[in-house]
Amino acid sequence: MARGLGELKSQPARTALPPHLGGFHEDLVVHSQRNCLYIAPDAMDRLQQQTAVSRLLQPGLYTIRLKSGTFDYQIESGHPGEPIVLLWAYGGRVVNQKTGIEVGATWSTLNGYNDMLLLRVIEPATLCGFFFDTYLEDNEGEVVVSVEGPGYSDNLTVHSRYNCHFIDPDTMRSLEQEISVSRTLQRGTYILRIKSGAFGYRSEPSLQGEPIVLLWIYGGKVVNQQTGIEVAATWISLNGYSDMLRLEVREAATVCAFFFDTYLEDNQGEVTLSVTRI
Repeated sequence: MARGLGELKSQPARTALPPHLGGFHEDLVVHSQRNCLYIAPDAMDRLQQQTAVSRLLQPGLYTIRLKSGTFDYQIESGHPGEPIVLLWAYGGRVVNQKTGIEVGATWSTLNGYNDMLLLRVIEPATLCGFFFDTYLEDNEGEVVVSVEGPGYSDNLTVHSRYNCHFIDPDTMRSLEQEISVSRTLQRGTYILRIKSGAFGYRSEPSLQGEPIVLLWIYGGKVVNQQTGIEVAATWISLNGYSDMLRLEVREAATVCAFFFDTYLEDNQGEVTLSVTRI
């Protein structure tokens, strides 16, 4: 893991799931305000306008997927890079086909070459591709994201350093230990999915909440079955009730569930995250 993040991993998680054999199930409630990471508006502007690789998409249905490449938090980690990227869409009304909800802004991750985002753009909206990290200098690799739409075809190259949003270590520590709903998972295979609920950025009656949550997984060795790569840390979003993460934990790791926003007071709702050991 990158040095900045690696220094945080010695901190114990708040709750550890028991390592007994057999099945295990727990529901985690993630609240739209209490479990939301604050990103200052000027930092969000930098992310959208300077850090991320961005494209303005006109109305239509777009297929967005990873075409090639990998992202690695640390060159000398001993882990291969993983094909992942974070996506943020904002500025106009869109529908992620996994959720089916029309929203004014949303995020998603792509995890593996078979993963894809089907995005219906109702009003012109900006799509951003980027990464998160607390230390950028030892990041390695880049991914190519293909965007195909009506009369539109483009490849976005997202670089591990130049297109990586910096999160200071204190903020990351706060996210892991105070803001997020976190659990330590012992060795085994787990299914994580959204069981119920929705998250809404604002209380406008014309905009519904969306069943989404962002997951940060760190501190051990895990394999997201969508990528098939063993890593020490990874990001993934769950978008919709049918979306699912199948996670193989090879060394105990902590899962943090949260949202992020630049203004928390008007957020609405909560989602229940189901964690099942199989």
